[in-house]
Amino acid sequence: MIGSLAPARIRVGQARLVGLQSEHLHEQRNLILFHLRRRRFSDRLKALLQVMTAPVGLAIAGGIRWAEEIFARPALKRGRMVNRAMGPLENQLRERHDASDVELRTQDKLEPAEAS
Repeated sequence: MIGSLAPARIRVGQARLVGLQSEHLHEQRNLILFHLRRRRFSDRLKALLQVMTAPVGLAIAGGIRWAEEIFARPALKRGRMVNRAMGPLENQLRERHDASDVELRTQDKLEPAEAS
């Protein structure tokens, strides 16, 4: 009688082990799928970042060029001199009443006259 129960007990134990292995494989499959999905998302995000880097770089370069062109304009240079009381004397034009004041009445030209 003991001999006939042993194979049944072994089969029950093996069936339990097969069930545990099956559960473990399902959990492992879900974990692997999650990892693969996360890696695919990460790869797509990296590719998007690389693709977007070029337009952003071009926009920055264009913006810098545009700003340099604006700062090089004579009107802006004259406008930055007007009503300025600080900085180098040749860049100070405290009062402007005429277009020729920019060349003739900057502070470096007026102060030596005031000092004497």
